Amino acid sequence: MNPQFSLQRIGRFIVRDLILLKGSIRTVASVIAVLFFIGSLIGLRGDLRFTPEAFVGMLRPVYIIVGILFTFVILKDAHYKKANHFYFLIPISPLERVMAIWGATSLLYTVVFTLFGVVVSQCTIGLASFFSSVDFHLVHPFTESYWSLIKFYTFVQPAFLLGAISFRKNRIGKTLFLVILSVVGVFLFNVILCFMFSGGAFDLFESDPFTTQAFARASEEYSGIGGLLFGFILGPIMLWACYHKFIEKEV
Repeated sequence: MNPQFSLQRIGRFIVRDLILLKGSIRTVASVIAVLFFIGSLIGLRGDLRFTPEAFVGMLRPVYIIVGILFTFVILKDAHYKKANHFYFLIPISPLERVMAIWGATSLLYTVVFTLFGVVVSQCTIGLASFFSSVDFHLVHPFTESYWSLIKFYTFVQPAFLLGAISFRKNRIGKTLFLVILSVVGVFLFNVILCFMFSGGAFDLFESDPFTTQAFARASEEYSGIGGLLFGFILGPIMLWACYHKFIEKEV
């Protein structure tokens, strides 16, 4: 196999996975379409407009849950005893394999899911405007909350990708446990920073207004460090760990 990094091999590997999962994708897409149709109708109540905030609120839980499940499903062949041997014989390097799976379950998934949600919601608005007093209007998700959602998923999803390739049994449960431990660790890190820069641990619990302001100021200034650490641990480091896990599996 050519050792050079190849975007063409990555694209072919993504197409291969999508073709193998086309039946499941169609079924899930049908369910999501029904959920979005109902959610859009609910969002049109009141002022008869489906606001971007309502759209993102409808999108958020489905987007995260389906994305996590997609991450585990796309790697199912890596754990089947009768299929994993052929799976790891596919002529693609570990780095290309990681980039292909992450690209399909994060980047491509986000774009397709968002467009699918917009199309279904727009069709719902069109039908509602035809049969009721709803005025036809365009819906878009591009709000601050939408970009926050994308950023959260982009950094957290590699942790589930690592769990999907690392564990053979109870993969989702074990991965959730590790992610929760990481979140708790970052939270404790933020608390320690606040204690260090707010006059000491015992002073934080006093009713002195100055101490309260110091705690608030430390929380605002140093919580970003914890967030950056959280994103770095659950983002690039997890992808790096996935890369080495694929090397281990191929040996």
